[in-house]
Amino acid sequence: MPTYTPLQSIELASTSTSVVFSNIPQTYEDLIIIVNGTANTGSYFTLRFNGDTTSTYSNTEMDGSSSGASSNRNINNNYMYNGSIITTQTNVINHINNYSNSTTNKTALTRSNYATTGVKASIGLWRNTSAITSIECGTGGSNTFQAGTTFDLYGISPVAADTAQAFGGTEVYYDSTYVYHVFKDSGTFTPYRNLTCDVLVIAGGGGGGCDQTAGTRAGGGGAGGVSYQTGRSVSSAITVTVGAGGTGKSNVSAGNGTAGTNSVFDTITSNGGGFGAGVAASGNANGGSGGSGGGSTDAGSAGTATQGNTGGATGYGNNSGTINPGGAGGGGAGAAGSSQNGGNGLDTWSSWATATTTGVSGYYAGGGGGRMGGSPFTNGTGGLGGGGAYGGTNSGVTNTGGGGGGGGGEGGANGGSGLVIIRYAR
Repeated sequence: MPTYTPLQSIELASTSTSVVFSNIPQTYEDLIIIVNGTANTGSYFTLRFNGDTTSTYSNTEMDGSSSGASSNRNINNNYMYNGSIITTQTNVINHINNYSNSTTNKTALTRSNYATTGVKASIGLWRNTSAITSIECGTGGSNTFQAGTTFDLYGISPVAADTAQAFGGTEVYYDSTYVYHVFKDSGTFTPYRNLTCDVLVIAGGGGGGCDQTAGTRAGGGGAGGVSYQTGRSVSSAITVTVGAGGTGKSNVSAGNGTAGTNSVFDTITSNGGGFGAGVAASGNANGGSGGSGGGSTDAGSAGTATQGNTGGATGYGNNSGTINPGGAGGGGAGAAGSSQNGGNGLDTWSSWATATTTGVSGYYAGGGGGRMGGSPFTNGTGGLGGGGAYGGTNSGVTNTGGGGGGGGGEGGANGGSGLVIIRYAR
């Protein structure tokens, strides 16, 4: 059932030509104005929005009584005709649709009931896309509302408490407090009314590098960057981009993986994870910078401030008297990569992960694993939160932003795709 919330109420102690509702909250979808009372003479009941007195209003009216029916059309007026108020008891109900969005012209449906003469219905239009923050109720001229006339303003949320108040996402989840829109692929988030949202944006993880000789010189991919914003006001449709994971370097030839792709929600951008480095029998290379840096066969690579951490630098081991560089782990959202292991992701949003069945054990955005040089070789683990372990089949987990594992002759592994989650209070 629809929920009506009283917002403001005015009762006239003396006659007045107008009444104004101001500072209208923007947290509902529709508004209802109910007027009970009389005028000093038969008069139109009119509405103006946000103090606009330009000729941007129009309406269509239908009247019915015991003597017959009629209709009327008015255009380019400086107020909206919304029924009539007369000298006997009048009841006027105005339903103003989608008042709080900023993408559509505003419409109002009105019903007037007169105790002695009949009924009137009207459809009004205000050719303006602004959210309505104030409403002036008038009589269309010098006529006056009489003392004792009441004006009541209600906010209406016609969606049930357990129904989403926005459209979009691969899946929608609920817990006792929030609604979560989960984007596992790119799409559009469209609120039905003004919403205050928390937004989590995770980019795609980087692909792992490859050492064609099946040796050690292959770093893991860096985790996708993680951005978070709380208390964001959303009043119109927002394009959501979910970044793809980077590609692991194939075993055709040794080399680097590719970086992950950015994920975007409006002005919030998380950077794709850096690629894991890979080289042949000799030589070194740095992993790519990104949300978190990719693992290197030399020095560590940079992550993006506030989004991730540095990729690991090379660890050295001794193999039959030869110093062999290793392939370091990619950085994770929660920790830097080490000389072989991917950095751990973050469990800051574990409650989100639980509510939406996303992440890995409450973590997001772990780095991909590399391989420690020396004898014996030691395969690195992926970081908590979807990072792949060393080995060409160990891709980052889909929709976690995890980095792909580095690889030897079998090639590097792919990074995991990103994820965007928007939540708002139920």
